[in-house]
Amino acid sequence: MNSGVDALAAKKRWFQVFPEGSIEFLIVTRVGIVGLLLALLVIKESQRDLVWLVLGGFLWMDHVVILGWLLPMAGDVCRAGRDEANAGRCRGAVEGALLLACLASTSMLAIVLPWQELLRFFPALTPRRAMIGWAGAGLGAAVFAVAVAACRAHLAELGLAGGLWRMLIHVPGLHWPAVHRYARLLARRMRGSASSGGASPDEGGEDAVLTASNVIWGLCMLLWVAHGCLAATRGWPRGFPQLLVPLAGALTGAILAVVQLAALERVQRIYLRWLNGR
Repeated sequence: MNSGVDALAAKKRWFQVFPEGSIEFLIVTRVGIVGLLLALLVIKESQRDLVWLVLGGFLWMDHVVILGWLLPMAGDVCRAGRDEANAGRCRGAVEGALLLACLASTSMLAIVLPWQELLRFFPALTPRRAMIGWAGAGLGAAVFAVAVAACRAHLAELGLAGGLWRMLIHVPGLHWPAVHRYARLLARRMRGSASSGGASPDEGGEDAVLTASNVIWGLCMLLWVAHGCLAATRGWPRGFPQLLVPLAGALTGAILAVVQLAALERVQRIYLRWLNGR
């Protein structure tokens, strides 16, 4: 019996119980991210590094959850068009890509961690704070480069091409436009599958919502980069109107969370229709 068919049949049974899949868990990460962005506006300066650290953790969790949704879907599309001998390569590509992407995102956190502030809680390491900080960032950069390079072959096996997107998908926070691109690509492949019979008209519109997600993400990033530049040159803003830029960034992040979830849910519906047609 074809193992690829067995895997798709198991997926059908699973999604009969949980039709939204892992997308449901993104609600938790998005609420946490938006809440932490708002917290940055009101907390004391002494607590700010801790909030940045927790925010990085939430971005990492969001990255893992969303790739845990995207890559298995890409593996199913890859596996459906292959015989039993080659179907295993798709599964191996999914597992390898997930492992390496998680490794890359973890190493990225090591690069941006506020080592100087974290190590102040360990007085014995105070004389070596600078050395440890540089060593941690350097090791993180090396691991990130190796993981990204090793993951290229797995993503190519799944048909997820594009040099820039293959790199961005490994970086928490910057992975969202890459996810939008690959979700659009997979939706088109599933729509074009002859055996799926196409998608019904009421399941369209994912292109427009994914494009809107990219625009909102770009605006959100622009606001936070502008805030970072202002904070670096003039110090952290206090009171209005100085807090308008980060406040607008946090509210834009909340809008992005809603719009992007709507886009991913549309792609999920296309996937379920395609899966049920196999």
